[in-house]
Amino acid sequence: MQMPFPRVLVLTVASLVVLSGCQGGVIAVVNGHRIHRDDLWEELNRQGVAEQLVQTMIDTWLLEQDAQAKGIVVTDEEVDAVVKFYDEKGLLPSLRAGLTDEGLREFIRRRLVMAQLVVAEDELEAIYEQYRQDFNDPRRARLRRIVTSDRDELAALRERILAGEVAFEEAARTSSVDLTTRSQGGEWGWREETAPPPNVGDIVFAMQVGEITEPLPAVFPEGAWQIVQVTDVQEAVERPYAAVRPVVLFGMLYPQPSPAVVQELNGYLDPLRAQATVRIRDPQLRSLQQFYDERKAQVAGAPSLPTSVPVETVPLEVPEELEGYVQPPTGDRDGTK
Repeated sequence: MQMPFPRVLVLTVASLVVLSGCQGGVIAVVNGHRIHRDDLWEELNRQGVAEQLVQTMIDTWLLEQDAQAKGIVVTDEEVDAVVKFYDEKGLLPSLRAGLTDEGLREFIRRRLVMAQLVVAEDELEAIYEQYRQDFNDPRRARLRRIVTSDRDELAALRERILAGEVAFEEAARTSSVDLTTRSQGGEWGWREETAPPPNVGDIVFAMQVGEITEPLPAVFPEGAWQIVQVTDVQEAVERPYAAVRPVVLFGMLYPQPSPAVVQELNGYLDPLRAQATVRIRDPQLRSLQQFYDERKAQVAGAPSLPTSVPVETVPLEVPEELEGYVQPPTGDRDGTK
């Protein structure tokens, strides 16, 4: 039975994080009870995870080897571009999802390799043009505010702040009725020029850092007034295609794989599977062995893939406890033939 390739890719990230730390025969001791690597593997089997994990690793090997034959290389600079973009957009924590720095970079690199195998350059450029604004950052301002029910009292408080008699933050903590910002000294956060806060957007984006508005109507509570201070401004950032090409490429497989790329990858993998020698040694993974045997039988009459470029296989940091299942076997798990 064929399993959806991208779904397995997502699963592998979490699974490898768990498995990569397993060194030696015992991975944990609980009140004197030893949990072995074999116990972990059995648990993965019981949860139905092992088969998906191994299929992903096998297919990843096939794609990596094919990319090497075609001279496809992902540079550190390309990985850096993806990390930097997600960091600047505030999305790096969700992308990292518990991975180490090395694990995160490998996660990105593999997806860049896979996407380059099936996505044409003109398609990437078209996607960039279609979603150009998503790759850019609009001008934005960092704001803080004080909200009160009395306009005259707020105007007097503003004059005291401007005269240096009281700091804006102190005045917010003692006088503002906005409970959301009051405890933070009036901190209102970053607001984009393309999505300005109501009633003050046009005004604050015409101000300089440090300036404070006159009392203005507040949206909530009804009838309240507010003064707003600009504490920082970041100008708009326009990122050209060359700067974000790796980001566009990575987006073909993250966070939701493009259906077209999914189809392309599965179609691309079948000839690779047909010519590969895959031997699954765990009896609980018989259905996975059957899957690869069927691929070989179905594509038996297909033209051979080019093999003119010799490829030196580069290991993909396969966890030790899975080596016997993924690499061509040289003996049984106990070291015997």
